[in-house]
Amino acid sequence: RRGSAQDLSMPLAAPTPLVPAHVHTAASCTPVSRPSGCIAALCGRGGTWSHHRSRAESLEARALPQGALIAAASAVAAASAVAWRRARLGRSRAVLKREVDEERASISRRSDLVEVKDAEFGRGLFASRGVAPGEVVMYDAPDVRIDDRDVIAMHRHMQERRQDSGRYAIICRLLELRGGFQVLDGLVGGCRDSFDPGLLLEIEGAAAEVSVGRGPEVFERLHRGLLTFQSNAWRGTGYMALYARVCFVNHSCRPNVSVNCEDNFVRVEAVREIGAGEEIQANYGGDQLLGMPVASRRSVLAETLGFMCCCERCRADLLVSADLLVSA
Repeated sequence: RRGSAQDLSMPLAAPTPLVPAHVHTAASCTPVSRPSGCIAALCGRGGTWSHHRSRAESLEARALPQGALIAAASAVAAASAVAWRRARLGRSRAVLKREVDEERASISRRSDLVEVKDAEFGRGLFASRGVAPGEVVMYDAPDVRIDDRDVIAMHRHMQERRQDSGRYAIICRLLELRGGFQVLDGLVGGCRDSFDPGLLLEIEGAAAEVSVGRGPEVFERLHRGLLTFQSNAWRGTGYMALYARVCFVNHSCRPNVSVNCEDNFVRVEAVREIGAGEEIQANYGGDQLLGMPVASRRSVLAETLGFMCCCERCRADLLVSADLLVSA
């Protein structure tokens, strides 16, 4: 984010030491004869002057060497420096979070930037004005988020109960716990016949495991919800999430936006100029997908996300392939 690198990497000035400078530079090991800044630090700087005086007399009676005091005072100063740096870093993160929240709010207020309309296939998100390359189109917060560490924790919990659940069964349980199926009920999933048979069998088995003893209606809802989750969930670093607004961004093998999953929100950013009224489209399959031939692209999207891509690029590539076959 803007200014974050400078805020977090700027040199940190040393805090004011808790002990006087002459205590750090003293070379002799003579006993302490009067209360000093280091004694006040060692005593927590609490109590009265007589308290510090009696503490100093006690130290003098035991002939505590000044070197030990210097070491103790240095430890206090070091601990203070660590606390100061943590506070400084915390303030930097707080400033960064405030800047992000303000930018998100400003983008959200620009309701004229995008609008949901009927697209060629279902509903889509369209630009209501021209968008320059690099301009943020929208932010969106996750409606449902599942962290990888939660999946691992749930898996261990199921093992302790001597239940060997697969990944999709665990995801299904987490979605139920977090109200994810209420969100999934309002989204459009992929076609069942398009999914990879092995993936489809795994999802069906997960729905059957979680819905055992709860009736066919529950099974059907969980099955449909998991397929919809497979088609609509975005993958971030260490988590998966559903975004109600970003779900309107349809796929294209010639995308005009990138979808960047940040720590707790997603940023949709234009990668090329977008004209007014043009549909906002993203690549669902990653950069590697765009380098594949048309048959491979469509096969990957169908088997993993449940739809056969019919974007402008795929249609053009299919026409070229057909012309080559005819000419051959």
